[in-house]
Amino acid sequence: MTTTVNITMVAGETMARSMTVTQDDVAVNLTGTAIRYVLNAPTPVIKYVTSGITVTNAAGGAFTLTLLPADTIGLNGIYKHEIKLETSGGVVTAAMDGFLTVSPTLILDVTP
Repeated sequence: MTTTVNITMVAGETMARSMTVTQDDVAVNLTGTAIRYVLNAPTPVIKYVTSGITVTNAAGGAFTLTLLPADTIGLNGIYKHEIKLETSGGVVTAAMDGFLTVSPTLILDVTP
């Protein structure tokens, strides 16, 4: 069920990525499932449902992952990231892995 997702972004930006979990081209029902995202940066970034992950259609396997500016400010490089699911029965499955490429930003504050 693992899907490879490679993302490129600029440090300090808000990044929202909609994702759908499927198995054999059929949506995985996420009802009652815990979702955890980890970005393996020098200070790891960890997101959960209600803290950076929003389930948008549980029966359809859809959710949105959001990284905030503070999650990536100061990063510059390629970092491993992954999402794991844990069912209410305790079954843990890797849903996504890949790399997040972060380029440095030149503008730290957009307020004049």
